[in-house]
Amino acid sequence: MTTFTATQGIAGREFLALGGFLAAFGIPDPKRNNELYFEEKTLHYMEMNGKFPTNWKPVSKPWGSKDVVPIVQSWSADGVPGVSDQLAGLLWLIKHFG
Repeated sequence: MTTFTATQGIAGREFLALGGFLAAFGIPDPKRNNELYFEEKTLHYMEMNGKFPTNWKPVSKPWGSKDVVPIVQSWSADGVPGVSDQLAGLLWLIKHFG
């Protein structure tokens, strides 16, 4: 077991990585309070080919943990399966103690 696994759980790093990916490259949807999303075909292409589509224009904006944590917190609050107890505890601490 690594320190990372002990603090965030086995799925924690995947949730954080996906949250970071969404924070960095997600498209804000004005119809849903600027909630970030990907078009399925774009995400599929990037995952299966390991590169951006030729017509891809990423949203140029700085991002960091302050952007990733709320994304993962909303997934946890929505009951997305797989959020580890360790990650849920870490999110609780961040929410209450910053």
